[in-house]
Amino acid sequence: SVALCHSLVARPEAVAGRRVLELGAGTGLPSLLCARHLCAAHVIATDSNRAAVERLQAAAIDAAALLDFEDAEAVAGLVCAERVETVLLSDVFYPAKDAAPLLALLRRLLVLDPAPTILLSVSRRDVRACDAFERSLLSLPGTATLLTAAGAAEEGTRYTDPLYGDVAVRIHRLEGEPTGATTAGGRGGGCEGCGGGGRGGGYLRDEGLE
Repeated sequence: SVALCHSLVARPEAVAGRRVLELGAGTGLPSLLCARHLCAAHVIATDSNRAAVERLQAAAIDAAALLDFEDAEAVAGLVCAERVETVLLSDVFYPAKDAAPLLALLRRLLVLDPAPTILLSVSRRDVRACDAFERSLLSLPGTATLLTAAGAAEEGTRYTDPLYGDVAVRIHRLEGEPTGATTAGGRGGGCEGCGGGGRGGGYLRDEGLE
C-alpha cells in the first residue's frame, strides 16, 4: 500500500476530482490518502473482513463496506451504482493463491462501459509467479501501463517486507478500451458489459515518479 500511495502522490490526477473505490483495503492507507490529501470527489473503501471495515468506518473515510473483491459481479454492480472512476488494489496477488478470481474481476471491470481506471500494486515476492501473473494482465481487454519511478529499474521500487525481506513492488495501470460517449467532466450515463479483445502487446511505460 505504501508503494501505491507513492504512485498516487506522484500522479494525483489519477484520483483528484474522481470517484474512487479501494478493494481489499485492509488498513485503508490509499483510501485515506485519496480522501484527505488528494482531493478525490468520493472514496469507498471495502474489505471482506468485518473488523477491517469497522476500522475503516472509524477512520472517517467517505464510505466503507463489507465486500469480497473476488465476487466480480458484486464489485461490478458497486462500480456502476457508485459511478466509480478509479479502482485501487494494493498487494492483493499472492503466489500461493489462485490468481484466477482476481483476473476474472479485472476482466469484468475492464469490459464495463464506461470502464474504471484500475491501479494495482504487485509485490514481487515470488518472481516466477509474479512474471506469470503480469503476463496474464496483458491478455486483459484494454491497455496496461507499468508505472515506474524515473530512473528506476523496471523490476519496480524496492521495499522491505517483514517476512520476505527486500521486495520489488510494481504498479500497474489498467484501462479499458473506450466504447461509449462520456459527458464532460465525468462518466457516461450507462454502465454496460461489452466485448473486448486482448492487448496483444507489451507494457506501455510511464516514468513519472520522482
